[in-house]
Amino acid sequence: MSLDFEKSNYSPGETVSAKVKIQTQGGEQIPNGSSISFRVEFGDSVLMPVFEAEDILLNPQGEANITFSIPTDT
Repeated sequence: MSLDFEKSNYSPGETVSAKVKIQTQGGEQIPNGSSISFRVEFGDSVLMPVFEAEDILLNPQGEANITFSIPTDT
Protein backbone atom coordinates (compact mmCIF):
# COMPACT_ATOMS: atom_id res chain seq x y z
CA MET A 1 0.00 0.00 0.00
CA SER A 2 1.16 3.52 -0.69
CA LEU A 3 -0.32 6.83 0.44
CA ASP A 4 0.69 9.99 -1.44
CA PHE A 5 -0.49 13.27 0.05
CA GLU A 6 -1.17 16.24 -2.23
CA LYS A 7 0.89 18.50 0.08
CA SER A 8 3.63 17.81 2.62
CA ASN A 9 2.04 19.83 5.46
CA TYR A 10 -1.53 20.57 6.52
CA SER A 11 -2.89 22.94 9.18
CA PRO A 12 -6.01 22.73 11.35
CA GLY A 13 -9.13 23.46 9.30
CA GLU A 14 -7.57 22.36 6.00
CA THR A 15 -8.83 19.53 3.82
CA VAL A 16 -6.33 16.73 3.37
CA SER A 17 -6.22 15.05 -0.02
CA ALA A 18 -4.27 11.89 -0.81
CA LYS A 19 -4.08 9.05 -3.29
CA VAL A 20 -3.98 5.55 -1.89
CA LYS A 21 -2.74 2.63 -3.96
CA ILE A 22 -3.25 -0.99 -2.98
CA GLN A 23 -1.20 -3.77 -4.56
CA THR A 24 -1.27 -7.52 -4.14
CA GLN A 25 1.92 -9.22 -2.98
CA GLY A 26 2.39 -10.77 -6.40
CA GLY A 27 1.57 -7.58 -8.29
CA GLU A 28 -1.67 -8.96 -9.74
CA GLN A 29 -4.51 -6.64 -10.70
CA ILE A 30 -6.93 -5.79 -7.89
CA PRO A 31 -10.31 -7.51 -8.46
CA ASN A 32 -13.10 -5.33 -9.88
CA GLY A 33 -15.37 -3.95 -7.16
CA SER A 34 -12.67 -3.96 -4.47
CA SER A 35 -13.03 -1.29 -1.82
CA ILE A 36 -11.19 0.07 1.21
CA SER A 37 -12.06 1.67 4.53
CA PHE A 38 -9.99 4.15 6.50
CA ARG A 39 -9.99 5.90 9.85
CA VAL A 40 -8.25 9.14 10.84
CA GLU A 41 -7.20 9.86 14.41
CA PHE A 42 -5.28 12.72 16.00
CA GLY A 43 -3.46 12.48 19.30
CA ASP A 44 -5.62 10.88 21.98
CA SER A 45 -8.76 10.70 19.85
CA VAL A 46 -8.71 6.88 19.59
CA LEU A 47 -12.15 6.66 21.18
CA MET A 48 -13.54 9.37 18.91
CA PRO A 49 -12.02 9.29 15.43
CA VAL A 50 -11.97 12.49 13.44
CA PHE A 51 -13.10 10.75 10.27
CA GLU A 52 -14.08 7.28 9.11
CA ALA A 53 -14.99 6.14 5.61
CA GLU A 54 -16.05 2.75 4.33
CA ASP A 55 -16.54 1.17 0.93
CA ILE A 56 -14.34 3.54 -1.06
CA LEU A 57 -14.13 1.86 -4.45
CA LEU A 58 -10.71 1.27 -5.99
CA ASN A 59 -10.16 1.78 -9.70
CA PRO A 60 -8.77 -1.14 -11.76
CA GLN A 61 -5.22 -0.01 -10.90
CA GLY A 62 -6.01 -0.33 -7.16
CA GLU A 63 -6.13 3.45 -6.58
CA ALA A 64 -8.57 5.76 -4.83
CA ASN A 65 -8.55 9.40 -3.75
CA ILE A 66 -9.35 10.12 -0.12
CA THR A 67 -10.11 13.43 1.58
CA PHE A 68 -10.84 14.55 5.12
CA SER A 69 -10.66 17.80 7.09
CA ILE A 70 -8.33 18.44 10.00
CA PRO A 71 -10.31 19.75 12.96
CA THR A 72 -9.51 23.21 14.23
CA ASP A 73 -9.27 22.06 17.85
CA THR A 74 -6.38 19.54 17.56
